[in-house]
Amino acid sequence: MEPWSARFHSSMLFLFGKILFGQQLAYTLTALNPNEDKKFMSDISGYAIMPRWYGGVTLKAYGHRSEYVAVTSSWW
Repeated sequence: MEPWSARFHSSMLFLFGKILFGQQLAYTLTALNPNEDKKFMSDISGYAIMPRWYGGVTLKAYGHRSEYVAVTSSWW
């Protein structure tokens, strides 16, 4: 059986011209590890959209600690 957890989750997206800004906030209700620092999750992202190009930066953090920073780009 797979481990699972439940979260209360809220997110929003804003479009500023060619920039897309998003934020996600979550509170873990049933954490796999009951560490208080990992109950709150925040995911902040910003993306630039140009003709045939896409690029962005994402930061994911639990509590006061960053889990990862991702830089992405693509062309189509």
